[in-house]
Amino acid sequence: MMNAFETPVAEFPRSRHLWWEDGTLVLLDQTRLPDEEKFLRLNDLEEVIEAIYKLRVRGAPAIGIAAAYGILVAMKNEIGKPLPLFVEEFVHARDFLFNARPTAVNLGWALAQMADVVNNYRQ
Repeated sequence: MMNAFETPVAEFPRSRHLWWEDGTLVLLDQTRLPDEEKFLRLNDLEEVIEAIYKLRVRGAPAIGIAAAYGILVAMKNEIGKPLPLFVEEFVHARDFLFNARPTAVNLGWALAQMADVVNNYRQ
C-alpha cells in the first residue's frame, strides 16, 4: 500500500496556487498579487506556519489545505521512527500549525483529519 509520500503526484488533481512537488509545498504568495505572481517553496514547518500566519495563503479552504501539507512537510523526515516518537512530533507540528491561525475553521478541520489518520495507525 502506498503512503502519501510515495503516491505519484499525477494521481492527485493539481491546484493552480498550491501543490506538492518533489517533497516540497509550492504555494502562490497571495500577498504579492495582483502585481506579481511569486511561488514559494516551503520545505519546513516554520515556513508553512509563517505563510499561514502572514496570509501568504488566503481563503478558508486554501488555509486548510496548506495546514494539511504543513503536516506532510513536518513529518516527511519522521517516517520510520518508533510510533511514540512519530506521534509526539505529529502533535508538536499540529499544535504549532493550529496556533498560526487558531480561528481558521478549515485549518482546524484539516488538522483534525490528519490526526484521525495518525490515530488510525495507533490502533
